[in-house]
Amino acid sequence: MFYFPCKKDATNFNFPTTVKELSGDAFSNNILTSIIIPKHITTLNDGGGEAANSIFGTFYGCKNLTSLTFERGENYTYIPSYFLTKSEKLPSFIIPETVLKIGRYAFSECKSLTTQLPSKLESIERNAFQSCNALKEITFSKTLSSLGVEAFNNCGSLEKLTIPDDCVLTYIPSFCFRSNKNLRDVKLSGKIEAIHDGAFEYCNSLPTIDLSKDLRTIGERAFSECRRLKDVKFYNKLEAIHEGAFSRCSSLKKTSLFHRA
Repeated sequence: MFYFPCKKDATNFNFPTTVKELSGDAFSNNILTSIIIPKHITTLNDGGGEAANSIFGTFYGCKNLTSLTFERGENYTYIPSYFLTKSEKLPSFIIPETVLKIGRYAFSECKSLTTQLPSKLESIERNAFQSCNALKEITFSKTLSSLGVEAFNNCGSLEKLTIPDDCVLTYIPSFCFRSNKNLRDVKLSGKIEAIHDGAFEYCNSLPTIDLSKDLRTIGERAFSECRRLKDVKFYNKLEAIHEGAFSRCSSLKKTSLFHRA
């Protein structure tokens, strides 16, 4: 494994060919501005340590980092937890198409980041993209089956969410899209069976929602404080709408109970 001195006066770094693995905090809180991860590095490890003042990740807190790329030929299947957390200036990052899983808090608070999700992605863990304020559009892969709580919470510029009909995901987890105040275009696949607590709470720009044809449960405060929500379309498999699911939706005047597919 490799560790780089966090206060070393360097703006970029070239890896020795002998380095095959990066530790979970190899470059955390560093002053690097640019880095290329070569293909001879085959293992990226999780960061962690969630106690006060002990959180770390491979590039955690690299506030001057503006460019990070993988050399062509890489075959990574996992972006580790806390990988780029709080790398606030990084404007874009290409997630390799081989990636199947993104760890918890991997890109959290990367406030300038724009990216696209890989086409074979299967899992996004909790808070993975929380407070990524530059993200404007998210489209899930058809292979995505696991989504963590608060995964896209507080993404201030997110405008469009697409879950295609062939996506295997069956639920929206708690607080997943909470406080996305510019979210105005949401397409849910027909396979979604549950929208959990607070999933779209405080999505103040959302004007309408066409719920999944297989939806059975809407959790507490799922759409609470969606003050511009005017139209909600339900389907006849719905079994439960929990307390406060549409509380303080002051523009809501029209609902379709129930729309037959």
